[in-house]
Amino acid sequence: MKALHHLITDEIDDNDYLRIIFDISHSFQREELVIVPRTKGGFSYGYVDSMKQENRCPFNYGYEHNSVFWTIKFYHTDTKTSRKTLPASKIGKLSSVPRKPNGDEGELSPEEYRHVVYDEEAVLQSTTVVCPSTNGGLIYCIGVLPKPIKCKCGDHMIDGLIVENGVQEMAFPLSAVGVILTDDLRKRIVIDGADVAYYNSHGNTFEVTLLLNAIDYYEKKNYEVTTIIDSRVLQTLKKQNTTPPNKSLNKLIKKKIVTSTNISTSNYSIEYAMSKHAVILSNENLHDKISSTNQKAEIDEWLKSHQISFMFDNDLFIPNPDFKYPFN
Repeated sequence: MKALHHLITDEIDDNDYLRIIFDISHSFQREELVIVPRTKGGFSYGYVDSMKQENRCPFNYGYEHNSVFWTIKFYHTDTKTSRKTLPASKIGKLSSVPRKPNGDEGELSPEEYRHVVYDEEAVLQSTTVVCPSTNGGLIYCIGVLPKPIKCKCGDHMIDGLIVENGVQEMAFPLSAVGVILTDDLRKRIVIDGADVAYYNSHGNTFEVTLLLNAIDYYEKKNYEVTTIIDSRVLQTLKKQNTTPPNKSLNKLIKKKIVTSTNISTSNYSIEYAMSKHAVILSNENLHDKISSTNQKAEIDEWLKSHQISFMFDNDLFIPNPDFKYPFN
């Protein structure tokens, strides 16, 4: 039987990409069909649930002032839903009439829309970016210069980007600019599972919840996440998963896990992260864990820019805020 709503897993119809318009000034009706960005790239159908007044800037959540946000409802089935709150600038309104494709303006093709991500770090690393067009849809632009610009809905400055499209220069809030996700811009992280899970107990209790919170944090930020866990630890956890089943552990096991059978999980994590061009999450003093004397100087230098430290405030995961992802 056909679903009553567009589901979150549905592919966006090619014609709907020709109807999409992004504008911070848009208003919406309850149950209006819209298109919104997915964290991992591309777009999903959603339905407007409600308008909300929130005390945060829609372009930079670090600033506080009254702004309009919209709660979007996503249908996983006709009865199961989830919700996300977004500013209007991140919600694609569907016009009643599709516009004609304009290849000269550099508009994205439907296939290119499926690879758009909104990631400020990746945008600043890319020469070619995608921006909202005044005619609707997204177009290719050249990123010219990061520059603070005045917030359109508050009396303060926000991070901005000057771009040009071959005709004119324009200024956009950095958070409203996207990029086509390529392999060079894909962020990858290897998590030392034991180091994270044993954070509170110093090696006594493997807390699955802490590890899941760290994994979820990076998945929501569009990282490709791999977790390294000693095979003996994982087998012990699975044996403990008796009736009733541990929902957190089941969720963990479904994640991308690589098991280490080496004596040193830290060494294995370093080697794996370097081979995958990833960063590594660990509070261990990894410099002292390096077993390869031939590569010690090279690995020491690599760790300076690729190791992320972290802490927890109760169960809240907090990575080092000063870490900058090394794209090169």
